[in-house]
Amino acid sequence: MVTHVHIDHVGHIPYLIAAGFKGPIYCSEPSALLLPLVLADAMRVGVTRNQQLTERYIKYVKKQLRPLPYEQWLQLEVPGDTPVSIRLQRVGHILGSAWVECRVGEGEASTSVIFSGDLGAKHTPLLVDPDQPEGCDILVLESTYGDCLHENREVWLHALKGVVERALKDKGTVLIPALRVGRTQELLYELEEIIHQAIQSSANIPPPLAGEAGKGNQPTTNTPPPLVGESEGLNQAAKTSI
Repeated sequence: MVTHVHIDHVGHIPYLIAAGFKGPIYCSEPSALLLPLVLADAMRVGVTRNQQLTERYIKYVKKQLRPLPYEQWLQLEVPGDTPVSIRLQRVGHILGSAWVECRVGEGEASTSVIFSGDLGAKHTPLLVDPDQPEGCDILVLESTYGDCLHENREVWLHALKGVVERALKDKGTVLIPALRVGRTQELLYELEEIIHQAIQSSANIPPPLAGEAGKGNQPTTNTPPPLVGESEGLNQAAKTSI
């Protein structure tokens, strides 16, 4: 079960296949389109430059993928007489991300288990807010930032703007480590917003940013190559996710 396609969650899939795993790989429909791209890129960087070998493993991955629509139950084929069903809900982390609801048994005797995956925040610019669960018997919760309070979008957007303004004024460089799927796209969106605001009101910013602002309408070249110009199917899947 794949909740989303960040490499720290899916990077071992080629190794599982190499070890003989032949079972289904369940994920959302957008994730099913993104997963082969992410894995192929990761294999080229960290495993092998052999294109034929990479294509071979990606072929196996595609064959075993089972894309699921959001909000629909699917009964799994499992040993025994107890029915097991799963349902995906939007979690707002990246395109295609989901939390998983698992129902074991039927009726009042059933047990509900929720696995959160990586949780997304509300009010992100590119994704809808996470779906809220109605309740469960067992909750398996991601807790990477469980003891932290995140600043809201307005606060860190203001901080990002300050960094960019200072770098332009000093003729410096801004280096931002960011996950290429999801976080990089959000960052480019926010930078475009900063440039747009600069165009609208250059009187409130240092001259260097005003001078650079006009370049904001040019096509961005920093978007990760594997995610540029993909099929209409990916575009359509993005619409269904968002």
